[in-house]
Amino acid sequence: MGIELERESYARGWERAMGTPAPELPGGWGAFSGAIAFGDVWNREQLTDRERRLIVLTVLALWGREDYLTLHLDASLGKGEFDAADVDDITVTLCTYAGMPVGSSFGAIAGRLLAQRAAAAADD
Repeated sequence: MGIELERESYARGWERAMGTPAPELPGGWGAFSGAIAFGDVWNREQLTDRERRLIVLTVLALWGREDYLTLHLDASLGKGEFDAADVDDITVTLCTYAGMPVGSSFGAIAGRLLAQRAAAAADD
């Protein structure tokens, strides 16, 4: 017995969180993480998506998880949850409360993503 991936709930949560269609998740770990993170957590209504995203970004920044931080920050920018001024303020707050290395790493990732988005917009 284990956590079952309910595909409709997972797909709805992924799209809500990431703003893109849900990918197939390989293996037992994929099914488990998809069921919990996207099938459950991102389908809850108690927090706004923006509030939930702030928590996720903070935890990922604190743990130094550039891979998932990039994924979530890019999704938040794409969905319009944050703009460049918001990201700057998140960076300042992380520098203040989590330390310069954490905040500076977050700011560097954010700067790269914002530059990529600006370049892509200029190409369109």
